[in-house]
Amino acid sequence: MRPNNQTEHAKYLRGRIAGFSRSRTPDDPEYIEARTELAVSNIAEFARVAANEAPPMTAEQVDRLTVLIRGYLGGDAA
Repeated sequence: MRPNNQTEHAKYLRGRIAGFSRSRTPDDPEYIEARTELAVSNIAEFARVAANEAPPMTAEQVDRLTVLIRGYLGGDAA
């Protein structure tokens, strides 16, 4: 069961990672997935806080941020 709150979700993921690190190899798919999910959770929380503190953005500015994320993920950045 996954918690709803972002902070609780990160705690949950850190616990999974700690457990996996004791019993799994670094290339274990579930271990990798948990580490990736924690990274995404941390980035999402950072983006949420930054967006809440920023003045309103134009559609063009939002598009620029979208291209940045899509490019990072290997999507079509054109």
